[in-house]
Amino acid sequence: MDNTDFLVEIGACTRVRSTGELKIKRGALLFLGKVNSIKELFPHYHVDFFNHRGNNPRWSDRVSDDEPSDDEMNLFNFYRIVYEKMRLLLQEGFQLDGQQLRIPISAFDETIRECLVNCLAHADYILGYPSTKIDVYDGWFRFTNPGKMLISPQQFWSGGDSRPRNEIIMKLFRLLGMSERQGFGGPLIYKTAMQHDYRRPEIISDIEHTEITVWNIDLADSYPNLTTDEKSALRFIAKGNKTHQLKISKRH
Repeated sequence: MDNTDFLVEIGACTRVRSTGELKIKRGALLFLGKVNSIKELFPHYHVDFFNHRGNNPRWSDRVSDDEPSDDEMNLFNFYRIVYEKMRLLLQEGFQLDGQQLRIPISAFDETIRECLVNCLAHADYILGYPSTKIDVYDGWFRFTNPGKMLISPQQFWSGGDSRPRNEIIMKLFRLLGMSERQGFGGPLIYKTAMQHDYRRPEIISDIEHTEITVWNIDLADSYPNLTTDEKSALRFIAKGNKTHQLKISKRH
């Protein structure tokens, strides 16, 4: 196929039946378009990635639509560049388990991919405030986008209910093999945290924005101000609570 027929085939563009005129869909413009063209329809469009690791007072690395770049910072290029940067950061800062063996990063790699896709696909680009932003710190990642979630946090963690704000964006991610329609991203994120004894992920969602925070360090280490004894006590409590939950789940 030529480019035009291909874009029509994947649903990024549509033809006006009466005239044959080709029109690009708004989600496809966000996903594949040039930033100047995107901002004609979405004047508040803004995507940002900050690497704050190493206790940097500002940031050590940034990707943004208003920073100089060889790439048009549409959603596809932003996803491609930011996902690769986060994967490299995971490989640099791998964790050790209780037997001092390296914990596989593949499971948490799925977590950050799922969070990044959700952050970009469910953002309200008309509202545009706060900006769509990913912040990386030592041991945790925060994904922020404008707009309230279309399902409750409880539904998100339970899974099985998919309500994309931007159907075309989600479809293009699915065609890339980066997402599914079943709505089980939330359970995957939560299960990964539980399996590796990480701090449980948290969601804040209100009329203006949605924010999900995920950790790849255990519960005690996620509170750096605690003393060694306090961390030991917290680990003991968390382990007991987890054992209790497992016994209940087996009973039922």
